[in-house]
Amino acid sequence: MAFLAVISATAKNQWNVGGHYYDVDTIIFPHQAGPGVYCAKYDLPDMPLKVSVMEMDLTCPYIDLEMCMGQDKSIGCETPANMIARNNWVGHEVVGATNGDFFA
Repeated sequence: MAFLAVISATAKNQWNVGGHYYDVDTIIFPHQAGPGVYCAKYDLPDMPLKVSVMEMDLTCPYIDLEMCMGQDKSIGCETPANMIARNNWVGHEVVGATNGDFFA
């Protein structure tokens, strides 16, 4: 438990959100999820907000950005995890997804 506390303390930094600075704790340190893909997870406890970050090197020849619709319908409700499972097959590995209409 003490080891985790030390890691959390060394991972602290601040982010500027809307002109206000918030302390940020790293929950999952940046790690490689696939060729040219790095993921991390952060916590802003004062908001409260958890942020998942996926960074992709779009010059990597193994990376393609693709779109799919929930349940393959124009109006469909499906979680990103289900979309990943539905679109994974040999030679086509999905390493991340986001729910784009959340931001609309």
